[in-house]
Amino acid sequence: MRILAVLILLCGELSAQEDFIPLKKGRKWVYKQGDSEFVQTGGATEKVGGVECFLLESELGGQKECMWVAAAADGMWLHRIRSGDSTSDLTKPALLLKYPLKQGDKWDAR
Repeated sequence: MRILAVLILLCGELSAQEDFIPLKKGRKWVYKQGDSEFVQTGGATEKVGGVECFLLESELGGQKECMWVAAAADGMWLHRIRSGDSTSDLTKPALLLKYPLKQGDKWDAR
């Protein structure tokens, strides 16, 4: 879950939860860590297992990934992921970001 590691590193001083992931179509976030650049773009919405999810397209080191995430009162949940040619629906959604965001907070991302 390298995406989770990148997101956790960015949690520093930002206060608005929606500032962490570009959920609106066409929004683009560029995260930098050292010499690496991580680009994430918000896409369309799509239902995954009856849940309305946002499609997030990411690129890191030339490798593209797509994540279908849903925002809920308790956090941002991952429902489906595509890496390369492989797409997987999660049997149990994974918590990407726990709301409310607090500096130094930790959670299990399984």
